[in-house]
Parts: sequence; structure tokens; C-alpha cells
Amino acid sequence: MRFKDIKDKDDIYLYLGTLPEDEKRKIINKNINFIGISDKLENYIHIKHDISKEILDLNENSVKIIQAEDVLEHIEFENIENVINEIYRLLKPDGLFRLSLPDYNFDFYNNRTIKNEKGDIMFDPGGGGKFNKQTNRVEKGGHVWFPTYEIVKNILYKTHFKKSKINFLHYYCNSKSITNDIDYSMGFIARTPDYDIRAQSPYRAMSIVIDCYK
Repeated sequence: MRFKDIKDKDDIYLYLGTLPEDEKRKIINKNINFIGISDKLENYIHIKHDISKEILDLNENSVKIIQAEDVLEHIEFENIENVINEIYRLLKPDGLFRLSLPDYNFDFYNNRTIKNEKGDIMFDPGGGGKFNKQTNRVEKGGHVWFPTYEIVKNILYKTHFKKSKINFLHYYCNSKSITNDIDYSMGFIARTPDYDIRAQSPYRAMSIVIDCYK
């Protein structure tokens, strides 16, 4: 598939990354035909494209929903703001950008990380990739930064999205878990306490989930 194949459609839904195959997602999102934007895969439901390096060849104000699920933490931190502004450009007025990222204030994620002497997270073995001790950088596809509510809020507030249209749904603030209702029909998210047993007892946030409207 190419961008030209969907460019003139009225209803465009983009999923950044490789589309997951879980059955729950298929049932809940049966009325949304997401097209995957993958830097590795190209087929009838994926366009091969690296969002961290190139703009998407689609018209501005043309996409209804863009979902980025556990993908932006794999992109170098300094590129995130530009990627989000490109998402904003593509969205229709009132279009939705649904963002979910691992929350490193979630105890399960935080406990598995490798930290330096100051307590700063250097590497998450569960996030893939390898840690290069010589450069102090994560390489080969792992998490290259470690999202928290404060970090993500600071990024989003510098983008073109208006603060009043940025809705944080799940996150930790001052060590307190916040879990507002999520309308999964707008884009299924697997890593929440509604569907992931790791965060169900007690019920608590495990991902930073944000709905941003244009």
C-alpha cells in the first residue's frame, strides 16, 4: 500500500506502528479500518514509512483518528515534538490523536529498569534493544526515553495542540494513579488495567493515555 492509495479517501484512520492482531481489538474496533504506518512492514494494510524522519504524504486536515500505541518511546526524544506536530497537521478539525505510552511511574515497569547512581532510568530490558555502556544510549529498537506524566505533558504543551483539548486519561501524578474512563471504540489499547492483569490488583494505571483533539 502507498499513501496515494488512501490520499483521497474521506475516512482515513492511521495506526503508527505495526497493527496488532489481538481478537479483542478486532471486535471493539470493527468499525474502524486502521492503516498501519510501519518502518518495517509493507502490505495491504501497512504503508512502509519512518515517521521519525519523514512527513506523511497526505493532505492536511484529512485524517479522522491517528493512534500511537507504545511507539513514540522508541523514537529519539528530540524528534517527538516534530512527530506530534505532523500528526496535528494531518488531523481533520476535531480529529483525534490517541496516544499511549508506558508509564514509568507504574511499579512493574519501574522495578525492572536499570538505573544509575542518581536513580535515573538508563535502560528498560523489557522494552527491547540493548544498552551501550560506552555511549550510555539504548540501541537496536528499545525504549530510548522513559515517559512520565510530567515529561509527556511538557512535550504536548509545546506542540500545536491546544492545552484545553489535551485530555489525560490514565497516568500517575504525585504517586497517585489516575484512571479516567476510556472509550475504547475510538482506538483499542491493550496495556491498561481493563485488559492487562499486571495492573488489575490493585487496579491502577500502567500506561499514560491521552486523547488530543484538533
